[in-house]
Amino acid sequence: MSKPTLPNLFIIGAMKSGTTSLHQYLDNHPEIFMSRTKELNFFIEEENFSKGIDWYRAQFDESFKYNGESSQSYTKQHIYKGVSSRIKNTINEDGRFIYVVRDPIKRIISHINEAKLQGNRKNNFDLEDYTTAQLEELNYVLTSKYYYQLKPFLNFFPIKNFHFVSFEELIADPGRELNKIFNFLDLKEMELDELENLTAKNVSKERLVEAKWIRNLKNGSFLPSVAKTFIPSNSKDRIRKYLDRSGLGKAPVNQIKLSPELKKRIENVLRNDVNKFREVTGRNFTHWSI
Repeated sequence: MSKPTLPNLFIIGAMKSGTTSLHQYLDNHPEIFMSRTKELNFFIEEENFSKGIDWYRAQFDESFKYNGESSQSYTKQHIYKGVSSRIKNTINEDGRFIYVVRDPIKRIISHINEAKLQGNRKNNFDLEDYTTAQLEELNYVLTSKYYYQLKPFLNFFPIKNFHFVSFEELIADPGRELNKIFNFLDLKEMELDELENLTAKNVSKERLVEAKWIRNLKNGSFLPSVAKTFIPSNSKDRIRKYLDRSGLGKAPVNQIKLSPELKKRIENVLRNDVNKFREVTGRNFTHWSI
């Protein structure tokens, strides 16, 4: 039986930058245990912080050198405040952080497409009419301000505790990028034949949006509460799996495209942050369009 412990490895984002793939990749290393639930969101007060430290410790296994979790919302300080200070107060300075970043413009586009995929009708996905001031306050844009998101962590942890991963390089050569991470963690590298079957997750260009009635069918919200009680959980699971395999009620997402003028305006909003991020990380990120 595993003995609970606190984590010492955090993938802190960014959203739509390959964190799901990296979480699974790292779990292949014999000295790393990644939480079975990828996004624990423990250090977000509005999410799971109230569950308490014992609940959090129970997600990890002391027999491994590194225990990690991957909560991409830890780098959404414009929404969730105080994350870095809660981490510091919980683990002191005994933590390593991995921040996966991608071309900020492409990340924004992917973020918006994901919101469309989830059927979020509250959002206005047409950004063409947004003023510059509105763009500066937009969730999609702020999540791509990597220096802005990193800065609160640097108030509590030294830069040497951070490793920055290029999404573009991770997708192109996951084995090479993983071994860079293992070196950062002072772990033994893995042989290429151990890594050759790694494939990226959740980065397909062909994404389908699920109709609301299908989502309701899968989560059982269309049923009266009494009826839910009498449906075995394994039957519910079979229904969900069938719906996932069949593709019923799904249609292609219309991928958002930015006009050249809008793209330029967003680049101008991001440019200062991008320059600061390059400076603090010492990385050029040559694949980026900014």
